Amino acid sequence: HPLPVVSFTGVDLEGCSPVCPNINSTTTINSPSSIAEYEWTFTDGSLYSGANLSECFENNSGSTQFYGLTLTATSNEGCVSTHTENDYVKVYHNPRAEFNFSPDESDIIDSKVEFFNTSLYADMYHWTFGNDGTSSETNPVVVFTKDPDRHIIELVASTNEGCSDTVYEVVDILDRVIFYVPNTFTPDNDNYNETFQPVFSSGYDPQDYTLYIFNRWGEIVFESHDTNVGWDGRYGTNSRKIVKEGTYVWKIEFKETMSDKRHTEKGHVNVLR
Repeated sequence: HPLPVVSFTGVDLEGCSPVCPNINSTTTINSPSSIAEYEWTFTDGSLYSGANLSECFENNSGSTQFYGLTLTATSNEGCVSTHTENDYVKVYHNPRAEFNFSPDESDIIDSKVEFFNTSLYADMYHWTFGNDGTSSETNPVVVFTKDPDRHIIELVASTNEGCSDTVYEVVDILDRVIFYVPNTFTPDNDNYNETFQPVFSSGYDPQDYTLYIFNRWGEIVFESHDTNVGWDGRYGTNSRKIVKEGTYVWKIEFKETMSDKRHTEKGHVNVLR
């Protein structure tokens, strides 16, 4: 009885994990004998049957895995032949993208952030920092724009074989309440230092702001709800007289932008003429 002439062909035999090849037997045998059984054996010990093979192979290691394949064909007369292809299926390893950063919270005063790449099995990296550029460094350091914002950070870790993994993290650049209040002003019509007003740089809600000025008896002599409008040293609604020299109490109330928290600040200002 004739022996089977064993052969096979396949597609999608290599790539990044998982690899799912389609392998078909092209085995022949002289008539009137026929093939009764096919048995596929991979070098990892896995066994399959049938004339065609469609399976997936994963690689969770840090290096390429090779799978040799042997097809054993048995005829209806019990005649057996085999054919082996070494390293027939190649499964490239995937990288694992991971990173962390420091500090956990940054703000507009100090927007410098250090990134620590903890990825595994990668050969190269590509970082995207939202609107603040890109980098191919392993552990980049980024100084973000000094504006309160949320930045989505993307790290793509890839291998020389073209396998990649992507991870995302969020870096928040927080706002901070920054303002300055002078302690003296001179409303003497010399066009210099004529008004008193707090100077805000960031962190406040201009729609929720009030400035009060009190005299020594606790009476309100001035009130403003606009950070651009300060006290010119006058009081009264009609005569608008300049107050006497001396020390007055100011109080500002405002809401911060990064939360619903409200602030009340108090102090003294000197009027000189």
